[in-house]
Amino acid sequence: MRIVISGASGFVGRMLLERLLHGRAADGTPVVDQVPTDVSIVALVHKPASLVLLKEVHPDLEVHRVDGWDDLGLESMVLGADVFFHLAWSSVPRIAAQDPARDVRENVEGGLRLLNGISNAGVRRFVFLSSGGTVYGSRTGAPITEDVPVDPTNAYACGKVCFEQYLRERAEYHGFEQVILRPSNLYGDPSGPTKQQGVVEHWFGSIAAGRAIDAWHGLDVTRDYLHIDDIVDVLIAAMSKPVQASTFNVGTGIGTSLSELLSHMFEITGVTVPVHSPGKNSPDLPWNVLDPGLLQRSWGITPKVPLRSGLERTWRSLQRRG
Repeated sequence: MRIVISGASGFVGRMLLERLLHGRAADGTPVVDQVPTDVSIVALVHKPASLVLLKEVHPDLEVHRVDGWDDLGLESMVLGADVFFHLAWSSVPRIAAQDPARDVRENVEGGLRLLNGISNAGVRRFVFLSSGGTVYGSRTGAPITEDVPVDPTNAYACGKVCFEQYLRERAEYHGFEQVILRPSNLYGDPSGPTKQQGVVEHWFGSIAAGRAIDAWHGLDVTRDYLHIDDIVDVLIAAMSKPVQASTFNVGTGIGTSLSELLSHMFEITGVTVPVHSPGKNSPDLPWNVLDPGLLQRSWGITPKVPLRSGLERTWRSLQRRG
């Protein structure tokens, strides 16, 4: 099986590579997966430094740098791939809000060029990592199911939803399979925070440094926290599982407020730092919890990592790194 991973140097890409190449979870412990033994992997990155880093960590890995999704060599890089994991996205919510036109150019228009290239190269299945944490907009009440209409309320979510729609249309037009995964709030990066998001890693970093924590939108904001190992489980399954249902929430169905999250973190670390909660800015999405039932019914997958355990593992990994 030939697999291509875009965004291979990002958080999810790095952890997927660890599982596929070395059978390791995010904290380095062995994991037994039903991964075909004949897997060959092609990793795609954008930055020269990312290429160097991946080659240092995985010397035998086939890594290519692409300037953009209209790169002339792209089709040859992905030729005949069975699965293309599209994990690359150039923005985070704050960046997309500052320059939505750039977000559209790079991620939506660029993504359309990518879809044209992978269809010409004969890619069989395209797996897109969308954003269950943003595409449904502001909701309350029961965990959100996939049949709830999308309601993007920020530029980042608009881009994700737009590309989802184009992916469905292009897959039908060109005749390849498509899977859309909408994860909740991911955490568990053993390298610590690498982008301007990821409250768990950022707050653990503040605790380790003895810095005050800023909770700009207050401590009542509620999210569904999903450990990285659980999304990697789903990505592995997406390599071969049937796709009668092709859009899946990936979450726990359990909401945790920032106040509850902080309590866990203070207990785990044994350290308490001041918390500044100005509460001046209302959160764009005060509540987001995903219903994972469709994924369980379709593929038999449920989250394995409880929040407390995942936080403990993350803290130990960050301590080893620091």
